[in-house]
Amino acid sequence: MSSNKKWSFLSFLKLLLGIRESKVLSYPYRASERFLSTGEYSFYMVAKKVLTDRFLICPQVPLSAIFFINVRKNYTSAFNRIARKRIDYLVCDGLTVKPLFGIELDDKSHQRADRIERDIFVEKVFETSGVPLIRVPLKNAYSTSDLESIFAGVLRSINWQPSQPGKSNTTQIEQEPVEIDNPPKCPKCGGEMVIRTARNGPKQGEKFFGCSNYPHCKTYIPIKKT
Repeated sequence: MSSNKKWSFLSFLKLLLGIRESKVLSYPYRASERFLSTGEYSFYMVAKKVLTDRFLICPQVPLSAIFFINVRKNYTSAFNRIARKRIDYLVCDGLTVKPLFGIELDDKSHQRADRIERDIFVEKVFETSGVPLIRVPLKNAYSTSDLESIFAGVLRSINWQPSQPGKSNTTQIEQEPVEIDNPPKCPKCGGEMVIRTARNGPKQGEKFFGCSNYPHCKTYIPIKKT
């Protein structure tokens, strides 16, 4: 068999099996010399010292990693509005990794019209979700006392208490049980509530209303017993 015929047969076999010729990909990526600027790094190191291991400080976090969308209508549009936005730092509970508050370091770029519009949108997202967002001027150095005062204020505002190891982070809303044929809206995120059955624990086998946005939202409401 000639080389031309052999090549034709192999091409036909690949076509028959749905095998496509792999494209030559280019990888023009290189590691940056630094991940944070001088001011961002200074803030991070002082914040880490102030907050200690009780908290997790995450830099450069996308909004889409913090928030979820609680409705299906216009989901894509809502997601696209946060997909390419991020904040400088997200502070989480060190044990549960629950987001507690966000931090933006403001430099002169935040005075531009496009940045002002962006900042207003981001602040509204945080406000709507009930997660505080604090703004701190970007500087080359930060003092421990200044950040202690800022963090203490925001932690008081959310009534933060240290998490207990092994304690469930499922949230039961303090309200009377509801009728099984009258499913409520989730009082925490506004999503639909669906009937679920407890698989284990002291209430194993009992039905309850759980948020359809689980595991993003773990709110549940007891069902009235008949």
